[in-house]
Amino acid sequence: MMRGGEKAIGDLCVIAWVIGLLLILLWIHFSNRKIGRITKTPTIVFPGHKFTVNESHEGVRFLCGYTEHNKKKKWNEAELTEKLESLLKMVGYSFVYKDARVIMIKMNGFLYGKECHDFVPEGGAAPGSHFTYQMYGYNRIQATNYVVDGVSYLAGFCIYIQCWRMLKSTYRRDFIHKIMRAARLENGDHLEHVRERSLVGNSPTTDWNVKHCESLRRDVMTTTSNKTVFHKEWNNMLSTMTIHECAGCDGSDQPPAYTSLFME
Repeated sequence: MMRGGEKAIGDLCVIAWVIGLLLILLWIHFSNRKIGRITKTPTIVFPGHKFTVNESHEGVRFLCGYTEHNKKKKWNEAELTEKLESLLKMVGYSFVYKDARVIMIKMNGFLYGKECHDFVPEGGAAPGSHFTYQMYGYNRIQATNYVVDGVSYLAGFCIYIQCWRMLKSTYRRDFIHKIMRAARLENGDHLEHVRERSLVGNSPTTDWNVKHCESLRRDVMTTTSNKTVFHKEWNNMLSTMTIHECAGCDGSDQPPAYTSLFME
């Protein structure tokens, strides 16, 4: 009887193991095909990690180094490298650093920013503009979009390599196809957005202090006049100091709405 009981327990353990394995495989299958919602806050895949910045002759930027996941033998490095190179070829590039953790690809009209997900419009962001972010797969590819006048433009995207033992199937070509179908800035579009919103008028002149704006996600000269918050900053495209009203500093969860713009 004991042997029969032990066999039954053994069979149950095998069944439980198979069910657990199937659940894990199903989770991997669906999570790697998931397209996340559009957010105003980027996903930080490698918080606190310090990587070496490299830029290829093609203009692609890489954050390189090793995380705890990368210290073991990289048994499928060749296959994963081949897959990543194929993704880059879809947007006109090919070279991949062997110890890359993040691959950053900017679109025309944008510059690389401070963080890997930052893609800054040449000459600075237009008044009233903001950025949105969307993750593809389980922290595999994140797109950054630049939104101005209600139109969303692709600014750039990042490919994250959490470890070189990742299966190449987790990096999907159809994600790149979807990302690259987004609208992109044409030559002169951005300057026109800035000029169209440029109005001359009286501006606050006193009590300027450096404060952090959550909407702009940076420190900026700030003052308050008649219960309205204003920011002052240099605009490279207009070659002048601009002062704009910021609705985002009143605690609203809305993107910064600039209802007026002054030039000094």
